[in-house]
Amino acid sequence: MKKITLSIFLVIAFSSISLGCDVCNIYEYTNLNNRSFIGFFYRYRTFNGYAHLGNEHQFQFPTNGRTSHEPEENGLYADKTQQDYETYTTWELRGNITLKEKINFQFILPYEQNTVYYKKIIALPKPETDTTIALEGWGDLMLAADYIFQKSNGKIKHIFRPGFAINFPTGDYKKASEEGKLYDPIIQPGTGSWAWIIRANYQVIYRNTGLMASLNYQIAGKGKHNYDFANSFNFNADVFHQLFLGNLAIVPRMGTYMENASHDFFQNEKVALSGGNSWFGNIATDFNFKKWTCQIAYQIPFSESLNGNQLGNAGRFNFGIIKGF
Repeated sequence: MKKITLSIFLVIAFSSISLGCDVCNIYEYTNLNNRSFIGFFYRYRTFNGYAHLGNEHQFQFPTNGRTSHEPEENGLYADKTQQDYETYTTWELRGNITLKEKINFQFILPYEQNTVYYKKIIALPKPETDTTIALEGWGDLMLAADYIFQKSNGKIKHIFRPGFAINFPTGDYKKASEEGKLYDPIIQPGTGSWAWIIRANYQVIYRNTGLMASLNYQIAGKGKHNYDFANSFNFNADVFHQLFLGNLAIVPRMGTYMENASHDFFQNEKVALSGGNSWFGNIATDFNFKKWTCQIAYQIPFSESLNGNQLGNAGRFNFGIIKGF
Protein backbone atom coordinates (compact mmCIF):
# COMPACT_ATOMS: atom_id res chain seq x y z
CA MET A 1 0.00 0.00 0.00
CA LYS A 2 1.66 3.25 -1.10
CA LYS A 3 0.78 6.93 -0.89
CA ILE A 4 2.71 9.92 -2.10
CA THR A 5 2.68 13.53 -1.03
CA LEU A 6 4.62 16.58 -1.84
CA SER A 7 6.99 17.85 0.82
CA ILE A 8 5.57 16.81 4.14
CA PHE A 9 6.74 17.18 7.67
CA LEU A 10 5.43 14.61 10.08
CA VAL A 11 2.84 16.87 11.68
CA ILE A 12 -0.04 16.39 9.23
CA ALA A 13 -3.70 15.46 9.41
CA PHE A 14 -3.72 12.17 7.50
CA SER A 15 -7.52 11.96 7.63
CA SER A 16 -7.63 14.44 4.71
CA ILE A 17 -5.14 12.56 2.54
CA SER A 18 -6.12 11.22 -0.88
CA LEU A 19 -4.21 8.30 -2.37
CA GLY A 20 -4.04 5.58 -4.98
CA CYS A 21 -3.84 1.95 -3.93
CA ASP A 22 -1.02 -0.52 -4.69
CA VAL A 23 -0.96 -3.51 -2.37
CA CYS A 24 1.48 -5.96 -3.93
CA ASN A 25 3.13 -7.69 -0.97
CA ILE A 26 5.42 -9.92 -3.00
CA TYR A 27 5.41 -10.44 -6.75
CA GLU A 28 5.45 -14.23 -7.06
CA TYR A 29 7.55 -15.75 -9.81
CA THR A 30 6.57 -19.38 -10.45
CA ASN A 31 9.34 -21.61 -11.76
CA LEU A 32 7.73 -24.58 -13.53
CA ASN A 33 10.90 -26.64 -13.13
CA ASN A 34 11.36 -25.90 -9.39
CA ARG A 35 15.08 -25.27 -9.72
CA SER A 36 17.59 -22.72 -8.51
CA PHE A 37 17.80 -19.44 -10.44
CA ILE A 38 19.08 -15.89 -10.51
CA GLY A 39 16.75 -13.31 -12.01
CA PHE A 40 16.35 -9.66 -12.87
CA PHE A 41 12.83 -8.19 -12.89
CA TYR A 42 11.38 -4.87 -14.04
CA ARG A 43 7.94 -3.94 -12.66
CA TYR A 44 6.00 -0.81 -13.63
CA ARG A 45 2.71 0.35 -12.07
CA THR A 46 0.75 3.45 -12.98
CA PHE A 47 -2.24 5.26 -11.44
CA ASN A 48 -4.38 8.03 -12.93
CA GLY A 49 -7.99 9.18 -13.16
CA TYR A 50 -10.48 9.77 -10.34
CA ALA A 51 -13.60 7.60 -10.30
CA HIS A 52 -15.70 10.30 -8.59
CA LEU A 53 -14.90 12.67 -11.49
CA GLY A 54 -15.74 10.05 -14.10
CA ASN A 55 -12.14 9.98 -15.36
CA GLU A 56 -10.76 7.14 -17.46
CA HIS A 57 -7.75 5.20 -16.22
CA GLN A 58 -5.16 5.07 -19.02
CA PHE A 59 -1.97 3.00 -18.96
CA GLN A 60 0.93 5.34 -19.65
CA PHE A 61 4.68 5.55 -19.56
CA PRO A 62 7.04 6.95 -18.35
CA THR A 63 8.20 6.32 -14.83
CA ASN A 64 6.37 4.16 -12.18
CA GLY A 65 3.62 3.38 -9.40
CA ARG A 66 2.76 2.74 -5.74
CA THR A 67 0.33 5.25 -4.08
CA SER A 68 -0.14 8.93 -3.31
CA HIS A 69 -1.88 11.50 -1.23
CA GLU A 70 -2.10 15.24 -1.33
CA PRO A 71 -0.22 17.69 0.88
CA GLU A 72 -3.35 19.46 2.07
CA GLU A 73 -3.10 21.14 5.50
CA ASN A 74 0.60 21.73 4.85
CA GLY A 75 -0.05 25.01 3.05
CA LEU A 76 -0.56 23.13 -0.22
CA TYR A 77 -3.70 22.06 -2.06
CA ALA A 78 -4.02 19.77 -5.09
CA ASP A 79 -7.05 20.40 -7.28
CA LYS A 80 -7.80 16.96 -8.77
CA THR A 81 -7.54 16.74 -12.57
CA GLN A 82 -7.48 14.07 -15.28
CA GLN A 83 -3.79 14.89 -15.81
CA ASP A 84 -2.70 13.84 -12.30
CA TYR A 85 -0.78 10.59 -12.17
CA GLU A 86 1.49 8.40 -10.10
CA THR A 87 3.99 5.88 -11.44
CA TYR A 88 6.13 3.33 -9.60
CA THR A 89 9.04 1.40 -11.05
CA THR A 90 10.87 -1.42 -9.34
CA TRP A 91 14.18 -2.88 -10.56
CA GLU A 92 14.56 -6.14 -8.72
CA LEU A 93 17.36 -8.69 -8.27
CA ARG A 94 16.29 -12.15 -7.13
CA GLY A 95 18.15 -15.29 -6.23
CA ASN A 96 16.61 -18.69 -5.46
CA ILE A 97 18.31 -21.81 -4.13
CA THR A 98 16.44 -25.13 -4.27
CA LEU A 99 17.75 -27.90 -2.02
CA LYS A 100 17.01 -31.49 -3.07
CA GLU A 101 13.77 -30.34 -4.77
CA LYS A 102 12.30 -29.90 -1.28
CA ILE A 103 13.12 -26.43 0.04
CA ASN A 104 13.41 -23.03 -1.66
CA PHE A 105 15.38 -20.14 -0.17
CA GLN A 106 15.01 -16.80 -1.93
CA PHE A 107 16.21 -13.21 -1.60
CA ILE A 108 14.61 -10.16 -3.24
CA LEU A 109 16.48 -6.86 -3.43
CA PRO A 110 14.55 -3.96 -5.07
CA TYR A 111 15.54 -0.50 -6.27
CA GLU A 112 12.54 1.85 -6.34
CA GLN A 113 11.65 4.91 -8.43
CA ASN A 114 8.44 6.69 -7.34
CA THR A 115 6.90 9.66 -9.15
CA VAL A 116 3.77 11.75 -8.59
CA TYR A 117 2.48 14.62 -10.70
CA TYR A 118 -0.26 17.16 -9.89
CA LYS A 119 -1.30 19.58 -12.62
CA LYS A 120 -2.93 22.11 -10.28
CA ILE A 121 -1.17 22.89 -7.00
CA ILE A 122 -1.92 25.93 -4.89
CA ALA A 123 0.97 26.66 -2.52
CA LEU A 124 -0.25 29.53 -0.34
CA PRO A 125 0.55 32.38 -0.69
CA LYS A 126 2.06 31.38 -4.05
CA PRO A 127 -0.06 31.26 -7.23
CA GLU A 128 -1.35 28.09 -8.87
CA THR A 129 1.31 25.87 -10.43
CA ASP A 130 1.98 22.23 -11.30
CA THR A 131 4.48 20.00 -9.57
CA THR A 132 6.35 16.73 -9.90
CA ILE A 133 7.89 14.76 -7.06
CA ALA A 134 10.35 11.98 -7.90
CA LEU A 135 12.17 9.84 -5.36
CA GLU A 136 14.39 6.83 -5.84
CA GLY A 137 16.54 4.54 -3.73
CA TRP A 138 16.94 1.06 -2.38
CA GLY A 139 13.81 -0.70 -1.23
CA ASP A 140 13.55 -3.24 1.58
CA LEU A 141 15.38 -6.55 1.40
CA MET A 142 13.06 -9.55 1.53
CA LEU A 143 14.03 -13.12 2.43
CA ALA A 144 11.65 -15.99 1.71
CA ALA A 145 11.47 -19.76 2.07
CA ASP A 146 8.98 -22.46 1.14
CA TYR A 147 8.70 -26.24 1.30
CA ILE A 148 7.86 -28.27 -1.81
CA PHE A 149 5.27 -31.05 -1.76
CA GLN A 150 4.93 -33.00 -5.03
CA LYS A 151 2.50 -35.75 -6.03
CA SER A 152 2.03 -37.40 -9.41
CA ASN A 153 0.09 -40.38 -10.77
CA GLY A 154 1.93 -40.34 -14.07
CA LYS A 155 -0.62 -38.11 -15.81
CA ILE A 156 -1.42 -35.32 -13.37
CA LYS A 157 1.23 -33.61 -11.28
CA HIS A 158 0.46 -31.52 -8.19
CA ILE A 159 2.97 -29.15 -6.58
CA PHE A 160 2.14 -27.34 -3.34
CA ARG A 161 4.60 -24.86 -1.80
CA PRO A 162 3.62 -23.28 1.53
CA GLY A 163 6.09 -20.77 2.91
CA PHE A 164 6.81 -17.41 4.46
CA ALA A 165 8.80 -14.24 3.83
CA ILE A 166 10.25 -11.49 5.99
CA ASN A 167 10.51 -7.86 4.90
CA PHE A 168 13.55 -6.20 6.52
CA PRO A 169 13.54 -2.39 7.04
CA THR A 170 16.78 -1.92 5.10
CA GLY A 171 15.55 0.53 2.44
CA ASP A 172 15.75 4.32 2.26
CA TYR A 173 12.98 5.85 4.37
CA LYS A 174 14.43 9.23 5.42
CA LYS A 175 14.47 11.15 2.14
CA ALA A 176 13.68 14.84 2.54
CA SER A 177 13.02 17.94 0.44
CA GLU A 178 15.58 20.70 -0.11
CA GLU A 179 14.06 22.43 2.90
CA GLY A 180 14.89 19.39 5.04
CA LYS A 181 11.28 18.25 5.44
CA LEU A 182 10.71 14.51 5.30
CA TYR A 183 8.56 13.14 2.53
CA ASP A 184 5.56 10.99 3.41
CA PRO A 185 6.61 7.57 4.76
CA ILE A 186 4.80 5.92 1.86
CA ILE A 187 6.62 7.63 -1.01
CA GLN A 188 9.92 6.58 0.53
CA PRO A 189 11.66 3.74 -1.36
CA GLY A 190 11.82 1.75 1.89
CA THR A 191 9.00 1.24 4.38
CA GLY A 192 11.03 1.59 7.59
CA SER A 193 9.10 -1.32 9.08
CA TRP A 194 9.29 -5.07 9.45
CA ALA A 195 6.63 -7.25 7.81
CA TRP A 196 5.85 -10.96 7.84
CA ILE A 197 4.23 -12.66 4.86
CA ILE A 198 2.46 -16.03 4.94
CA ARG A 199 2.51 -17.56 1.44
CA ALA A 200 1.26 -20.53 -0.53
CA ASN A 201 1.81 -21.50 -4.18
CA TYR A 202 0.07 -24.33 -6.04
CA GLN A 203 0.46 -25.89 -9.49
CA VAL A 204 -1.42 -28.69 -11.20
CA ILE A 205 -0.19 -29.91 -14.59
CA TYR A 206 -1.84 -32.36 -17.02
CA ARG A 207 0.39 -33.06 -20.00
CA ASN A 208 1.29 -29.54 -21.20
CA THR A 209 -1.63 -27.66 -19.65
CA GLY A 210 -2.03 -26.51 -16.09
CA LEU A 211 -3.08 -24.05 -13.44
CA MET A 212 -0.85 -22.01 -11.15
CA ALA A 213 -2.17 -20.10 -8.16
CA SER A 214 -0.65 -18.14 -5.30
CA LEU A 215 -1.86 -16.25 -2.26
CA ASN A 216 -0.14 -14.34 0.51
CA TYR A 217 -1.08 -12.37 3.57
CA GLN A 218 1.20 -9.65 4.91
CA ILE A 219 1.27 -8.69 8.59
CA ALA A 220 2.86 -5.26 8.89
CA GLY A 221 4.94 -4.30 11.89
CA LYS A 222 5.19 -0.96 13.64
CA GLY A 223 6.33 1.70 11.19
CA LYS A 224 8.70 4.62 11.52
CA HIS A 225 7.44 8.19 11.95
CA ASN A 226 4.31 6.88 13.75
CA TYR A 227 2.91 5.60 10.45
CA ASP A 228 1.68 1.99 10.39
CA PHE A 229 1.00 0.22 7.11
CA ALA A 230 -2.10 -1.91 6.76
CA ASN A 231 -2.14 -5.68 6.65
CA SER A 232 -2.88 -6.85 3.11
CA PHE A 233 -3.86 -9.87 1.03
CA ASN A 234 -3.00 -10.88 -2.56
CA PHE A 235 -4.36 -13.69 -4.75
CA ASN A 236 -3.33 -14.75 -8.26
CA ALA A 237 -4.49 -17.60 -10.53
CA ASP A 238 -3.48 -18.34 -14.15
CA VAL A 239 -4.12 -21.16 -16.58
CA PHE A 240 -1.25 -21.95 -18.94
CA HIS A 241 -0.28 -24.17 -21.87
CA GLN A 242 3.23 -25.14 -22.99
CA LEU A 243 4.08 -25.08 -26.71
CA PHE A 244 7.39 -26.51 -27.92
CA LEU A 245 9.49 -25.42 -30.90
CA GLY A 246 12.67 -27.44 -30.65
CA ASN A 247 14.52 -26.25 -27.53
CA LEU A 248 12.17 -23.29 -27.15
CA ALA A 249 9.11 -23.61 -24.92
CA ILE A 250 6.45 -20.89 -25.19
CA VAL A 251 4.08 -20.71 -22.22
CA PRO A 252 1.11 -18.32 -22.65
CA ARG A 253 -0.85 -17.62 -19.46
CA MET A 254 -4.15 -15.95 -18.66
CA GLY A 255 -5.95 -15.38 -15.38
CA THR A 256 -6.76 -12.93 -12.63
CA TYR A 257 -5.08 -11.10 -9.76
CA MET A 258 -6.65 -9.51 -6.68
CA GLU A 259 -5.27 -7.35 -3.89
CA ASN A 260 -6.95 -6.08 -0.74
CA ALA A 261 -5.81 -3.94 2.18
CA SER A 262 -7.38 -2.44 5.26
CA HIS A 263 -6.70 1.14 6.40
CA ASP A 264 -3.29 2.49 7.34
CA PHE A 265 -2.86 4.25 10.70
CA PHE A 266 -1.02 7.45 11.63
CA GLN A 267 -0.43 8.15 15.32
CA ASN A 268 -2.92 5.34 16.10
CA GLU A 269 -5.67 7.02 14.06
CA LYS A 270 -7.18 5.50 10.93
CA VAL A 271 -6.13 7.01 7.60
CA ALA A 272 -9.59 7.31 6.08
CA LEU A 273 -8.46 7.53 2.44
CA SER A 274 -6.31 4.42 2.33
CA GLY A 275 -6.86 0.79 1.44
CA GLY A 276 -9.38 -0.89 -0.76
CA ASN A 277 -9.87 -3.79 -3.14
CA SER A 278 -8.71 -4.18 -6.77
CA TRP A 279 -9.06 -6.90 -9.44
CA PHE A 280 -6.89 -7.31 -12.54
CA GLY A 281 -6.88 -9.55 -15.59
CA ASN A 282 -3.53 -11.23 -16.32
CA ILE A 283 -2.08 -11.72 -19.80
CA ALA A 284 1.44 -13.17 -19.87
CA THR A 285 3.89 -15.31 -21.81
CA ASP A 286 7.07 -17.09 -20.74
CA PHE A 287 9.77 -18.01 -23.24
CA ASN A 288 11.97 -20.85 -21.99
CA PHE A 289 15.18 -21.72 -23.83
CA LYS A 290 17.30 -24.35 -22.11
CA LYS A 291 18.13 -22.74 -18.72
CA TRP A 292 16.97 -19.23 -19.68
CA THR A 293 13.49 -17.74 -19.24
CA CYS A 294 12.06 -14.43 -20.45
CA GLN A 295 8.78 -13.44 -18.84
CA ILE A 296 6.44 -10.71 -20.11
CA ALA A 297 3.18 -9.91 -18.30
CA TYR A 298 0.52 -7.21 -18.33
CA GLN A 299 -2.17 -6.71 -15.68
CA ILE A 300 -5.36 -4.94 -16.74
CA PRO A 301 -7.58 -3.49 -13.97
CA PHE A 302 -11.26 -4.35 -14.42
CA SER A 303 -12.82 -3.74 -10.99
CA GLU A 304 -11.88 -1.82 -7.89
CA SER A 305 -13.41 -0.40 -4.74
CA LEU A 306 -11.04 2.06 -3.08
CA ASN A 307 -11.64 3.94 0.14
CA GLY A 308 -12.23 7.57 -0.79
CA ASN A 309 -11.25 9.60 -3.86
CA GLN A 310 -8.00 7.82 -4.70
CA LEU A 311 -6.30 7.76 -8.08
CA GLY A 312 -7.31 4.52 -9.77
CA ASN A 313 -5.19 1.66 -11.07
CA ALA A 314 -4.37 2.11 -14.76
CA GLY A 315 -2.35 -1.05 -15.41
CA ARG A 316 0.88 -2.87 -14.60
CA PHE A 317 3.69 -4.22 -16.74
CA ASN A 318 6.16 -6.88 -15.59
CA PHE A 319 9.27 -8.17 -17.34
CA GLY A 320 11.84 -10.68 -16.16
CA ILE A 321 15.03 -12.40 -17.30
CA ILE A 322 15.82 -15.57 -15.35
CA LYS A 323 18.80 -17.93 -15.54
CA GLY A 324 18.29 -21.39 -14.04
CA PHE A 325 21.11 -23.54 -12.73
